Amino acid sequence: IVNFLLENIDGGKDDCVLVGDRKYDIEGAKACGVSSVGGIWGYGSRAEFVKAGADAIVDSPDDLLKLLGIKTS
Repeated sequence: IVNFLLENIDGGKDDCVLVGDRKYDIEGAKACGVSSVGGIWGYGSRAEFVKAGADAIVDSPDDLLKLLGIKTS
């Protein structure tokens, strides 16, 4: 799925971040050369994301927005 999206969007891997809630999402991002963020408000745990090698781990959607430099209100 990640490769399909990369082939069909403007930009490239440098402009892409995969945000996931399980180690499988992080593994998929790594396999495709895409940056990854683990969100622990989903099913995965911090330990799972550390072990999978996530580029970043965030505790909440607000933390994700901050990480990505997206300002709210």
